[in-house]
Amino acid sequence: MDGGDHKNGTHEPLAGALFYILFGPIVWAIHLTLVYLGHTLLCALGVSFGALAPGVVSFSVIIVTAVALIVLTVAVVAANSRARAFGNRGSGAMFFMDRVMMTLALLSGIGVAWEGASALIIEPCLMLR
Repeated sequence: MDGGDHKNGTHEPLAGALFYILFGPIVWAIHLTLVYLGHTLLCALGVSFGALAPGVVSFSVIIVTAVALIVLTVAVVAANSRARAFGNRGSGAMFFMDRVMMTLALLSGIGVAWEGASALIIEPCLMLR
């Protein structure tokens, strides 16, 4: 199975094409895992009961969210730059894959921002007390 046809007759592997298209949702899933796994781990280790606890948990959520948003932004800008560089010389399949990837990355960016904001609003470690 092939992921896409290029002008020169070569084929892109399906796994690479799927990873490229689903890059945004993959980053979003990693962000979700890191925020909630890190949050739970910090609470289980007792970090949340100290004087600096809300700051430590909030700072970790902010850092993970900022990194995820930067990665998604770089991916969208790189795909857009590459599409502009190739112009009409690129294949229709690659144009479609670029647009789908950018759309999913932008939607994932909204999800990452929403998830990061909700993790900051909710008081840490409520269920473990």
